[in-house]
Amino acid sequence: MIQACAKDGSNRVTGGDTFTAEITDPATKTVVFEPVCHDEKNGTYKCFYNCTLAGKFELHVLSEGEEIKGSPYPLNIATGPTFGPQCIPNDPPKEGKVGAAVTIIVQAKDKFGNPRTQGGDKFEATVEGGSKPKATVDDRKDGTYAISFVPGWAGDYEVNIKLGPAKIEGMPLFVAAK
Repeated sequence: MIQACAKDGSNRVTGGDTFTAEITDPATKTVVFEPVCHDEKNGTYKCFYNCTLAGKFELHVLSEGEEIKGSPYPLNIATGPTFGPQCIPNDPPKEGKVGAAVTIIVQAKDKFGNPRTQGGDKFEATVEGGSKPKATVDDRKDGTYAISFVPGWAGDYEVNIKLGPAKIEGMPLFVAAK
């Protein structure tokens, strides 16, 4: 919310000013979002934007092309909730050894593909084929999850990982145990 002020510093109670805003990456000074500012006709203005990137940014507010007092403002945009179809296995193994754990690391991501940095999601994994081993899911509490299983005998194993009803990207995975 922007409160317009008169030259003497008092709050304006009518609209009509022109405010614009930009959200920039502080490292590159690149504009990443251009919020739309709406005149509430009472001296206040609301700016709206739909974030698709997470991270630390700067919010620049301009009146008549000049930055207002205090601008730019630090802006921290957090990731959205984890979205199963965007989650990916990181370099999953294609082979394993009988009797030794096979581990697949999954990176949780939000619906825009931003990596999550905290845990708490309820991923599930199933393994078919061979000895039909039970898969375990270890929440590493950093946005990644370790899915492990131990092949009981040689053969091909099909791994499916999902979050809720949705499979994650790249499913199923196939692992050959020798």
